[in-house]
Amino acid sequence: SSGINAEYGEASSEPFNLVPSAIVEACGDKRTLASVLEAVMECYAEAHNARTWLCADGESGEHHEALSQHFGSRLKYLHLVRDPRELCESSTSDLFGVADSWAQLQRSAANLPSADVYTLDYAAVLEDKDTEVEQLEEFLGGGSVNKSSTKHDP
Repeated sequence: SSGINAEYGEASSEPFNLVPSAIVEACGDKRTLASVLEAVMECYAEAHNARTWLCADGESGEHHEALSQHFGSRLKYLHLVRDPRELCESSTSDLFGVADSWAQLQRSAANLPSADVYTLDYAAVLEDKDTEVEQLEEFLGGGSVNKSSTKHDP
């Protein structure tokens, strides 16, 4: 997965043609990394007929100040909580690497402003997806989350 989700759905496997002149135009006078990220992601969303986009990069919290300056109140974080033992059981990666990555994400999430973070419990989603999606929609400002794209990863 590319870590990019269009309209709260899964990253498309369709080819995406990035036109540099469109990115430059979309950035306008702003030439910051955040403005380039936004321009690229807006082009991606438009190309896939999505109304918005999400970045599933777990390290974005480490760049909160720069992202907050650019996106303001539009910046939201989704903190997905999962029992680390289950995560290790389902992982085919090096367990020490998984544990280190998990710990780093927890530290990063703990330092974010609580008003900008929605904590979503993985087990609760499996138990009652509709309720969890409704609460997430409310946090995101009433937008519609594509419920059919939520996958169960055994």
